[in-house]
Amino acid sequence: MEYNCGVYAIYNTYTDKYYIGSSNNIYNRWTVHRHGLRTNQHHSSKLNHSWNKHGNKAFKFLLIQACSEEDLIDREQYWMDYFDAYANGYNMVQYAGRTEGWSPPPETRQKMKISAKIASNTKEQKELRSKRATEQHRTGNLDLKKNKHPMAKVTVEMALEILELIDKNIPRDQIKEIMGIGIATIQRIYMRQHWAVFDPTWKETGYTHHSKGKPPPNKGQKASDELRLKLKNVWNVQKRVYQAYWTAMRHVEYWGA
Repeated sequence: MEYNCGVYAIYNTYTDKYYIGSSNNIYNRWTVHRHGLRTNQHHSSKLNHSWNKHGNKAFKFLLIQACSEEDLIDREQYWMDYFDAYANGYNMVQYAGRTEGWSPPPETRQKMKISAKIASNTKEQKELRSKRATEQHRTGNLDLKKNKHPMAKVTVEMALEILELIDKNIPRDQIKEIMGIGIATIQRIYMRQHWAVFDPTWKETGYTHHSKGKPPPNKGQKASDELRLKLKNVWNVQKRVYQAYWTAMRHVEYWGA
């Protein structure tokens, strides 16, 4: 999909309601919308509630009008009024003012953050997560295709979207801002080392995790008694060297030599 500048809509085919927005990069803006809706953190609570109720298949992402960046706000306001997106739709403000959309005041955001933290840290929630994780790891049934990894922040759908963004040569820093995850996680997904897209046979030309593209020969094996004894002796020698060095340094400092 080409990058577009203009006005877009998120349309609910069940309720015939619209969310109207504008951006100088509509594809990236839609990615941000999807991430917010999936994680239940979208700035439009009306849209998020409808998304949770009807499911993602009920919604269509539409390009309403392409325009120059200077005309974005004017055209967004026109289409908000045309579809009555504020009173009878999903927009949270009546007037178009920013292409990044509405965000709550700092006081409200802080209250929302505290409420979410309290809700997720109750004794019942902790016991439920622990029980679910223990059972799924015990059975080895993580249901990757259904996104039921017990502590997952990244779903299979998110991982696939990240791979699509990487294929479009979008910088990792920008993907980090769009998806809300760290660069290390993005790289693990790219290398197919993340559980959501794990593929031990995948290799990228010119890059391998190990020098020969294979895991260490002793990976997963218990060290022999002989090897452990050698390592212990090496450590003891290093320890004595360090102790002698720091003793000498303290002596030099004390006598001022």
